[in-house]
This record gives sequence, structure tokens and C-alpha cells, in this order.
Amino acid sequence: MSQRAAVGVGLVLALALGPGPGPATSPAAAADDFPARALGKPFFLADVEAFPADEAKLDVTVVWEIPVAQLVFRQELGYYRARYDVSVVCLRKNRQVGGDVWERRVRLDDFAETRDPSRFARGEVRLRIPAGDFDARIEVRDRQGGLASRVQGHVEGDTADLRIALGDVSLVRYTEKGVEPDPGALVRLGDTGHRVRTLLHPASGVSGDFRVRVRITGPENSTAEADSVVRVTRGDVLLDLPLPVDELGPGRHRLEVEVDGMRGGVRVREIDVRPGEEWFRSDRDRTLEIVGIVAPEERASLAAAHGEEAWRTALDDFWSREAVRNGPESRERLEESIALAATWFREPFHSHGWLTDRGKVLLRRGRPDRRSVRPPGDEVPASELWEYDSPPARFLFVDYAGTGEFFEMDE
Repeated sequence: MSQRAAVGVGLVLALALGPGPGPATSPAAAADDFPARALGKPFFLADVEAFPADEAKLDVTVVWEIPVAQLVFRQELGYYRARYDVSVVCLRKNRQVGGDVWERRVRLDDFAETRDPSRFARGEVRLRIPAGDFDARIEVRDRQGGLASRVQGHVEGDTADLRIALGDVSLVRYTEKGVEPDPGALVRLGDTGHRVRTLLHPASGVSGDFRVRVRITGPENSTAEADSVVRVTRGDVLLDLPLPVDELGPGRHRLEVEVDGMRGGVRVREIDVRPGEEWFRSDRDRTLEIVGIVAPEERASLAAAHGEEAWRTALDDFWSREAVRNGPESRERLEESIALAATWFREPFHSHGWLTDRGKVLLRRGRPDRRSVRPPGDEVPASELWEYDSPPARFLFVDYAGTGEFFEMDE
């Protein structure tokens, strides 16, 4: 049985987009083994978790993961939006004992993000039903595309051997002013005090020491882990766990929290890691690399600064000149561009996304106002066209060799 099941017997279900035009719904299919996924494309993943609320009730949590490339997006004012419904029905002997329908929306900034195979729409809903075994039926319906898919599987409601569960995962930061919530999940490298907050929910009578693991995976397959031993004596325990970001680089990261060796499941969310002031100060070589891209005329004077104090002074002077040239928010935009380049542009022969041709333009100009992506076709290589309105500019990138490496070309 999968350790992804949060508590007791979990159910991992796969959703497959129904074929054909119109609002067709694919037949329901039960998963035989966990984790499971649909054999056809596209696929969706869902997980059903159940643990006791009291002697007569079960708390049921349904989580899902949908590749955004499988949803239909419509362009609105300055962004793209998809809408879908998730319905959950809990059945016992063909009679409904619980369920509901939830509408969800996905908002992305540009069209290329809607086709990004590494980006997912994730969600979680909860409901309470009478204790006992039940069948879970889950349906996802794309509101704008009109297609839907459905799965059904059995969940055992016997809670005798349930041990421990994890609650939702959020980020907080400890500062001199106290504990600050971080709903945007934005972490700046070099800053201190970041923690992962979750709730440890033991079953009745469960106590002892438990090892809770925090794992982060970065866009360049970099990983970092931190383990904490937590003592449970009675009732729920609020945890603030260390966030091991020191060894990671900028970009979008996958954060996982799990109880080691327990059937308590895995909680997953994405965090946005960006360079901070201390990151630029401490990593001299990488900072010079980035300055050589955005302001090559400044690199020589920065490189000539010897000693820690001289380096910090030269770097502060550089940021001041950048603010005069490109506005007071230029550094924040650069930090965002560095993280986006690390996430979006993973090409062969380049250690970091900002060293690619597309990454360099992103650092210099920021997000394009329009980004047109053309996949490869018959004797036609993949390409991207970026357009900027102010000042007006167009950039064409072509993957002539078909290796995933895009070069800037003259139109």
C-alpha cells in the first residue's frame, strides 16, 4: 500500500479526460493498486484520506493534481484563466452518505505557462461522513472545455490501526517583530527564520517520538532534507519545522512533509525561492555572472572590489545605480526573473536557466508582454517569439538542433 495515503487506508485515483466532443464523461474506473494513474493521456491524480473525527464520524480529505496543460484557458485582461469543477460523492451500499461540488480557478500570466508540463493545478477539500467503509466517486469537469472524467474506488473505514496524520502545510517566518505568515510561499535565499508549519494529528491513544521529514526539490533536481524528532504525548501538536533552503538555488520548488515510517501520508505544495540581499553578497561569483548579463559595463568595477567590506559597498552602489536607470523596483524584478529563468529554461550545456539565451533576455527585459510558443513540426524547429511594448522589441528563439537548446536569432 502506498505511503501517500495520509491515514489508514488511502485511495489514489487516476482521472482520464473523456474522449470526444461536448461534455462527455469518461466511465468510472477503480484503482487496483496504489499509487495508480490512467494508462491513457491526459491523466489526473487524486488521493482520498480518511481518519476518525470521533467514534461515529470520519473526516475525509480529497486532494487532486491536474496538469494545467490538460485544461482549457481563456485570455482575460492581462492573464489566462481556466475553470473546473470537482465533485465528490461518498456512497455506502449505493446510498449517498456525503459529498459536495467545488469550483476551482487557475490563473496564469502568459500562454506558455498554460502549456508547461511541469505545472499542476492542485487542490484539497474536506467533508465529514458517518464512520464505516465507503466508495468514493470523484469527477473533474473542465468548465470551458466541456470535458470531464470520473473515477471510483473503495475506502476502508476501519480506524482501529490508524496512527497519525498531517494537516495542511503553510510557511511562516520568525522575525524580530514576531511570527509572520507567508501565504504567498515566497522564500528569499539568505534570509533567516523561515519555517514550515503543519499540524500533527495523532489517533486516540497514540504517543511517542516521531520523525518528521521536510524535503525540497528544486528545478535543477537539487534536493535538501531536514529531519525533526517530535514527541507526542496527547492530542494535536502544532509544528514549526526548519526549511532547508540554504543549499538550493532560485526557482520554483516542490516542498514535501511526511511522517517517517507512519501511515500519515505526504503533504505537498510549491514554494517560490528567489535570491535575497544576503545571497548576492555571499555568492560573489554568481553575482558577477548576473551583473555581466544585465549591466556588463558594471562588472569590471565590481570585480575589482577586494575584501568583504569593499565588496558590499560596491554592490550597494550598483543597486543604487540600477534603481536610477531602471526604477526603484528593478532589483525585485531581477530577483523574480532569476527565479523564473531557473524554473522555465532547463537546457543542455547550461548550468543555470539565466545563462541561456532566453534567460539572459528575461533578466535584461523582464517578462515579455506576449510570448508565442511554436512546437516542432515537419522539418520546422521549435521556436518562441517574445514581444515587448515599452520600449518596443521582438526576440526570436529557435531550437534548430532539436536538443532543447534555444538560440536567439534575427527575424
